[in-house]
Amino acid sequence: WWCHGSFLTLALTWQIGALSFAQPRITGGWECERPPQPWQVAVYHYNKAVCGGVLVQPQWVLTASHCIGSKSKVRLDQHSLSADEGQYVSV
Repeated sequence: WWCHGSFLTLALTWQIGALSFAQPRITGGWECERPPQPWQVAVYHYNKAVCGGVLVQPQWVLTASHCIGSKSKVRLDQHSLSADEGQYVSV
């Protein structure tokens, strides 16, 4: 009985987890109009977007400390994470 119960729990967990991936990443969100928000930046680590940030001065970005590593870059003037646009700046 224990083995069957564990399998059922695992199967249900897998199904529920699979359903959550089908939903949008931001509930109730919408795409910003162009031009993009000039103060919003994406923080990249090894060419993968890991966090967001806010440009508070021309040389200062505010983000969480765990978002920055030795190979981090920020990308400005980017409308979509999947588009090849904007400007990378090493930090």
